[in-house]
Amino acid sequence: MMVAGAIGAVALVAVGLGALRVRDAYWRDTTWATLRSKTVWHERTVESGDLATGQPVADRLLRFLIPEEAPLRTVAELGLLAGPEDGPASTRDIMVLAAPYGFAIRGYKGWGSLTAVSLLDGAASRSAWTAWLVPRRPPAPLLPELAARLIGYALLWTPGALLPGPWIRWEDADPEMTRVTVSWLGVEQTVEITVDAVGQPTRLAAPGSGWTAQPLAFALQGGCRLARAVVEGAGGVACTRRVAFLRHAGPWIGSSHA
Repeated sequence: MMVAGAIGAVALVAVGLGALRVRDAYWRDTTWATLRSKTVWHERTVESGDLATGQPVADRLLRFLIPEEAPLRTVAELGLLAGPEDGPASTRDIMVLAAPYGFAIRGYKGWGSLTAVSLLDGAASRSAWTAWLVPRRPPAPLLPELAARLIGYALLWTPGALLPGPWIRWEDADPEMTRVTVSWLGVEQTVEITVDAVGQPTRLAAPGSGWTAQPLAFALQGGCRLARAVVEGAGGVACTRRVAFLRHAGPWIGSSHA
Protein backbone atom coordinates (compact mmCIF):
# COMPACT_ATOMS: atom_id res chain seq x y z
CA MET A 1 0.00 0.00 0.00
CA MET A 2 2.76 2.40 0.88
CA VAL A 3 4.51 1.69 -2.41
CA ALA A 4 1.29 2.22 -4.33
CA GLY A 5 0.68 5.45 -2.46
CA ALA A 6 4.17 6.70 -3.24
CA ILE A 7 3.76 5.82 -6.92
CA GLY A 8 0.45 7.65 -6.98
CA ALA A 9 1.98 10.75 -5.38
CA VAL A 10 4.82 10.75 -7.88
CA ALA A 11 2.34 10.40 -10.72
CA LEU A 12 0.30 13.33 -9.44
CA VAL A 13 3.40 15.49 -9.19
CA ALA A 14 4.43 14.51 -12.72
CA VAL A 15 0.96 15.35 -14.06
CA GLY A 16 1.01 18.70 -12.25
CA LEU A 17 4.42 19.62 -13.61
CA GLY A 18 3.33 18.56 -17.08
CA ALA A 19 0.28 20.81 -16.85
CA LEU A 20 2.47 23.72 -15.79
CA ARG A 21 4.78 23.10 -18.72
CA VAL A 22 1.83 23.07 -21.12
CA ARG A 23 0.54 26.28 -19.59
CA ASP A 24 3.96 27.88 -19.89
CA ALA A 25 4.34 26.81 -23.52
CA TYR A 26 0.91 28.26 -24.33
CA TRP A 27 1.72 31.53 -22.54
CA ARG A 28 5.15 31.79 -24.14
CA ASP A 29 3.89 31.17 -27.67
CA THR A 30 0.89 33.48 -27.24
CA THR A 31 3.10 36.26 -25.89
CA TRP A 32 5.54 35.80 -28.75
CA ALA A 33 2.83 35.98 -31.39
CA THR A 34 1.21 38.99 -29.75
CA LEU A 35 4.45 40.96 -29.75
CA ARG A 36 5.22 40.07 -33.39
CA SER A 37 1.77 41.36 -34.34
CA LYS A 38 2.64 44.89 -33.18
CA THR A 39 4.48 45.73 -36.40
CA VAL A 40 3.47 48.65 -38.62
CA TRP A 41 0.51 48.13 -40.90
CA HIS A 42 1.85 49.53 -44.15
CA GLU A 43 5.23 50.03 -45.77
CA ARG A 44 6.57 53.55 -45.31
CA THR A 45 9.90 55.32 -45.07
CA VAL A 46 11.21 57.66 -42.41
CA GLU A 47 11.11 61.33 -43.39
CA SER A 48 13.10 64.26 -42.04
CA GLY A 49 10.20 65.51 -39.94
CA ASP A 50 9.93 62.14 -38.19
CA LEU A 51 13.42 62.65 -36.74
CA ALA A 52 12.83 66.14 -35.32
CA THR A 53 12.64 66.16 -31.54
CA GLY A 54 13.57 69.82 -31.06
CA GLN A 55 16.66 68.67 -29.11
CA PRO A 56 19.98 68.93 -31.03
CA VAL A 57 21.72 65.96 -29.40
CA ALA A 58 18.65 63.74 -29.69
CA ASP A 59 18.27 64.76 -33.34
CA ARG A 60 21.95 63.91 -33.97
CA LEU A 61 21.46 60.51 -32.38
CA LEU A 62 18.30 59.64 -34.31
CA ARG A 63 19.77 60.81 -37.62
CA PHE A 64 22.80 58.58 -37.03
CA LEU A 65 20.65 55.54 -36.27
CA ILE A 66 17.92 56.18 -38.86
CA PRO A 67 19.02 57.78 -42.13
CA GLU A 68 16.27 59.52 -44.08
CA GLU A 69 14.33 57.25 -46.42
CA ALA A 70 15.05 54.21 -44.25
CA PRO A 71 12.04 51.89 -43.99
CA LEU A 72 10.17 52.20 -40.70
CA ARG A 73 10.65 49.01 -38.68
CA THR A 74 9.49 48.74 -35.07
CA VAL A 75 9.39 44.98 -34.37
CA ALA A 76 12.29 42.56 -34.62
CA GLU A 77 13.37 39.04 -33.73
CA LEU A 78 17.01 38.62 -32.77
CA GLY A 79 19.37 35.77 -32.09
CA LEU A 80 21.87 36.77 -29.40
CA LEU A 81 24.97 34.95 -28.16
CA ALA A 82 25.30 35.88 -24.50
CA GLY A 83 28.11 35.28 -22.06
CA PRO A 84 30.37 36.86 -19.46
CA GLU A 85 31.88 40.21 -20.37
CA ASP A 86 35.34 38.71 -20.96
CA GLY A 87 34.37 35.10 -21.70
CA PRO A 88 32.85 32.91 -24.42
CA ALA A 89 29.12 32.78 -25.11
CA SER A 90 27.35 30.41 -22.75
CA THR A 91 23.73 30.84 -23.88
CA ARG A 92 21.85 31.43 -27.08
CA ASP A 93 19.00 33.88 -26.59
CA ILE A 94 16.12 34.48 -29.00
CA MET A 95 14.36 37.81 -28.47
CA VAL A 96 11.23 39.39 -29.86
CA LEU A 97 11.26 43.16 -29.39
CA ALA A 98 8.20 45.35 -29.89
CA ALA A 99 8.52 48.68 -28.08
CA PRO A 100 6.47 50.18 -26.49
CA TYR A 101 4.46 47.00 -26.00
CA GLY A 102 7.18 44.79 -24.54
CA PHE A 103 9.91 42.26 -25.21
CA ALA A 104 10.48 38.60 -24.48
CA ILE A 105 13.56 36.39 -24.44
CA ARG A 106 13.95 32.64 -24.67
CA GLY A 107 17.32 31.40 -23.44
CA TYR A 108 18.97 28.18 -24.59
CA LYS A 109 21.73 26.59 -22.53
CA GLY A 110 24.45 24.57 -24.21
CA TRP A 111 25.04 23.72 -27.83
CA GLY A 112 24.03 20.07 -28.26
CA SER A 113 20.99 18.56 -29.96
CA LEU A 114 19.34 18.21 -26.53
CA THR A 115 19.79 21.85 -25.58
CA ALA A 116 17.50 22.84 -22.72
CA VAL A 117 15.33 25.92 -23.09
CA SER A 118 14.96 28.25 -20.15
CA LEU A 119 11.69 30.04 -19.71
CA LEU A 120 10.57 33.45 -20.79
CA ASP A 121 12.19 36.64 -19.52
CA GLY A 122 10.73 40.04 -20.17
CA ALA A 123 7.51 42.01 -19.91
CA ALA A 124 4.93 41.90 -22.60
CA SER A 125 1.62 43.34 -21.44
CA ARG A 126 0.01 45.68 -18.96
CA SER A 127 -0.72 42.92 -16.48
CA ALA A 128 1.62 40.00 -16.90
CA TRP A 129 5.23 38.96 -16.87
CA THR A 130 6.60 35.45 -17.16
CA ALA A 131 9.19 34.06 -14.82
CA TRP A 132 9.91 30.35 -14.54
CA LEU A 133 6.58 28.56 -14.86
CA VAL A 134 4.13 31.17 -13.66
CA PRO A 135 2.86 34.27 -15.53
CA ARG A 136 2.50 37.08 -13.05
CA ARG A 137 2.64 40.82 -12.53
CA PRO A 138 6.23 42.12 -12.50
CA PRO A 139 7.36 42.81 -8.93
CA ALA A 140 7.52 46.58 -8.47
CA PRO A 141 11.30 46.63 -7.86
CA LEU A 142 11.87 44.99 -11.26
CA LEU A 143 9.75 47.39 -13.30
CA PRO A 144 12.41 50.13 -13.70
CA GLU A 145 14.98 47.63 -14.98
CA LEU A 146 12.48 46.01 -17.37
CA ALA A 147 11.43 49.43 -18.69
CA ALA A 148 15.07 50.48 -19.08
CA ARG A 149 15.87 47.30 -20.99
CA LEU A 150 12.90 47.81 -23.30
CA ILE A 151 14.01 51.36 -24.11
CA GLY A 152 17.67 50.40 -24.49
CA TYR A 153 16.99 47.40 -26.70
CA ALA A 154 14.72 49.52 -28.90
CA LEU A 155 17.42 52.15 -29.31
CA LEU A 156 19.97 49.51 -30.31
CA TRP A 157 17.83 47.31 -32.58
CA THR A 158 14.53 49.00 -33.49
CA PRO A 159 15.25 52.73 -33.26
CA GLY A 160 12.16 53.51 -35.35
CA ALA A 161 10.12 52.64 -32.26
CA LEU A 162 11.63 55.63 -30.44
CA LEU A 163 10.61 58.34 -32.89
CA PRO A 164 8.90 61.28 -31.14
CA GLY A 165 5.35 60.40 -30.18
CA PRO A 166 2.77 60.57 -27.41
CA TRP A 167 4.49 57.98 -25.22
CA ILE A 168 8.04 59.28 -25.56
CA ARG A 169 9.84 62.45 -24.48
CA TRP A 170 13.35 63.52 -25.55
CA GLU A 171 15.38 66.08 -23.60
CA ASP A 172 19.05 67.00 -23.99
CA ALA A 173 21.14 67.05 -20.81
CA ASP A 174 24.34 68.57 -22.26
CA PRO A 175 26.17 68.70 -25.63
CA GLU A 176 27.10 65.01 -25.32
CA MET A 177 24.07 63.49 -23.63
CA THR A 178 20.37 63.21 -24.32
CA ARG A 179 17.61 61.57 -22.31
CA VAL A 180 14.60 59.62 -23.48
CA THR A 181 11.72 59.12 -21.05
CA VAL A 182 9.00 56.53 -21.58
CA SER A 183 5.84 55.81 -19.60
CA TRP A 184 5.30 52.05 -19.51
CA LEU A 185 3.44 49.65 -17.21
CA GLY A 186 2.72 52.56 -14.89
CA VAL A 187 6.41 53.47 -14.60
CA GLU A 188 8.04 56.56 -16.09
CA GLN A 189 11.60 55.49 -16.90
CA THR A 190 14.45 57.60 -18.28
CA VAL A 191 17.49 56.32 -20.14
CA GLU A 192 20.50 58.62 -20.51
CA ILE A 193 22.40 58.23 -23.77
CA THR A 194 25.92 59.51 -24.29
CA VAL A 195 26.48 60.47 -27.94
CA ASP A 196 29.68 61.18 -29.87
CA ALA A 197 30.27 63.91 -32.45
CA VAL A 198 28.61 61.99 -35.31
CA GLY A 199 25.64 60.86 -33.22
CA GLN A 200 26.73 57.32 -32.40
CA PRO A 201 25.59 56.22 -28.93
CA THR A 202 28.53 55.19 -26.73
CA ARG A 203 26.81 54.46 -23.41
CA LEU A 204 23.31 54.00 -22.06
CA ALA A 205 22.39 54.28 -18.38
CA ALA A 206 19.04 54.21 -16.60
CA PRO A 207 18.97 56.12 -13.29
CA GLY A 208 17.17 54.26 -10.56
CA SER A 209 17.31 50.88 -12.27
CA GLY A 210 20.99 49.93 -12.17
CA TRP A 211 20.85 48.97 -15.87
CA THR A 212 23.64 50.10 -18.24
CA ALA A 213 24.73 49.23 -21.76
CA GLN A 214 27.79 49.95 -23.88
CA PRO A 215 27.39 49.32 -27.62
CA LEU A 216 30.56 47.86 -29.12
CA ALA A 217 29.88 48.16 -32.85
CA PHE A 218 27.24 49.33 -35.32
CA ALA A 219 26.43 48.17 -38.83
CA LEU A 220 23.90 49.20 -41.47
CA GLN A 221 21.02 46.72 -41.70
CA GLY A 222 17.55 47.22 -43.07
CA GLY A 223 18.35 50.87 -43.73
CA CYS A 224 19.29 51.64 -40.10
CA ARG A 225 22.51 51.53 -38.08
CA LEU A 226 22.04 48.79 -35.50
CA ALA A 227 24.28 47.50 -32.72
CA ARG A 228 26.14 44.28 -33.48
CA ALA A 229 27.30 43.75 -29.91
CA VAL A 230 26.68 45.29 -26.51
CA VAL A 231 27.99 44.92 -22.98
CA GLU A 232 24.94 45.00 -20.72
CA GLY A 233 25.02 45.34 -16.95
CA ALA A 234 22.50 45.18 -14.11
CA GLY A 235 22.94 44.58 -10.41
CA GLY A 236 26.72 44.61 -10.70
CA VAL A 237 26.74 41.72 -13.22
CA ALA A 238 27.79 42.36 -16.83
CA CYS A 239 27.34 40.20 -19.90
CA THR A 240 28.11 40.61 -23.57
CA ARG A 241 25.39 40.04 -26.16
CA ARG A 242 26.45 39.57 -29.78
CA VAL A 243 23.91 39.58 -32.58
CA ALA A 244 23.83 36.30 -34.50
CA PHE A 245 20.85 37.29 -36.62
CA LEU A 246 18.26 40.06 -36.78
CA ARG A 247 15.08 40.04 -38.83
CA HIS A 248 12.33 42.63 -38.80
CA ALA A 249 8.69 41.63 -38.67
CA GLY A 250 6.13 43.02 -41.12
CA PRO A 251 4.76 45.27 -42.16
CA TRP A 252 1.45 43.52 -42.72
CA ILE A 253 -2.18 44.53 -42.75
CA GLY A 254 -4.00 43.30 -39.67
CA SER A 255 -1.22 44.11 -37.24
CA SER A 256 -2.49 44.58 -33.69
CA HIS A 257 -1.84 47.84 -31.85
CA ALA A 258 -4.30 47.44 -29.01
